[in-house]
Amino acid sequence: LQGDWSSDVCSSDLLEYNYIEDIKNLLEIECLEVLDLGYNYGTIKEIPKSFNSNLEVLALERNNIKDISGISPSNLPKLQSLSLNDNLIEELPDHMVDFEDLEYIWLVNNKLKDLPNNIGDFKGQINIRGNEFNDIDGIKKKLKNVRHYL
Repeated sequence: LQGDWSSDVCSSDLLEYNYIEDIKNLLEIECLEVLDLGYNYGTIKEIPKSFNSNLEVLALERNNIKDISGISPSNLPKLQSLSLNDNLIEELPDHMVDFEDLEYIWLVNNKLKDLPNNIGDFKGQINIRGNEFNDIDGIKKKLKNVRHYL
């Protein structure tokens, strides 16, 4: 992406199937409400801590993301849908249950071994199939009050 491409990005919202490595500038484009950076051939490894606060949908499937602590309610207050399938995520931060509008979290095929103790407070739906959970019965207990796919 070179030159003045911000208007093109705002009209398309989709940047999947690219080789984008650094997403910091994209995440700060104020006009974006939907940002799909999935299938970037594993080139996205880090999530910056600053975001466009208008994002409602963030899709980052099939990258090499390990740490999602930067995705927080203070950074993304309008987030409704978060798709992080097929990454290398090992831990779900406690603050993921604090999003007011977050309806869907997809974490299929990651490296999760456990979930935070407060996950039962999550009001949305979570898909966590294909992870590496150590104690499935313990996970089911934590998710007792949450719509989930395990």
